[in-house]
Amino acid sequence: MGTRIHYLKTSSEYFGAIHEGEKSFELRKEDDRRFSKEDIVILREVDSDDDNDSFTGREIVARITYVLARSHVEASRGNRRAFLLGDLVGMLPENCVIFSFDIIERVFSPAAVRAKDYDQDS
Repeated sequence: MGTRIHYLKTSSEYFGAIHEGEKSFELRKEDDRRFSKEDIVILREVDSDDDNDSFTGREIVARITYVLARSHVEASRGNRRAFLLGDLVGMLPENCVIFSFDIIERVFSPAAVRAKDYDQDS
């Protein structure tokens, strides 16, 4: 399977922390997208104060560097190193996923992002 591209809405509060380099991970309550290492995420800022989640036009393109799903931790319960992490992840929703990423590019015009430009298999 090749690199996949995921477009994710990100509220202004969290987008700002990512843009400033303070936050380099994402927690999502559903792992329905099956995030994988090396996938590309395009974080699209939405106005947190707007009930319609309007896009601001700012985007960050990043490559996933590590994925931790609750199911991964539960599968390694016997592993001593997973013990503490398992307790932490055990407090999270059942189908959640946490992933870390490295920023590739900051984009301030959505039209400038072309997903194919970030696909390694092209």
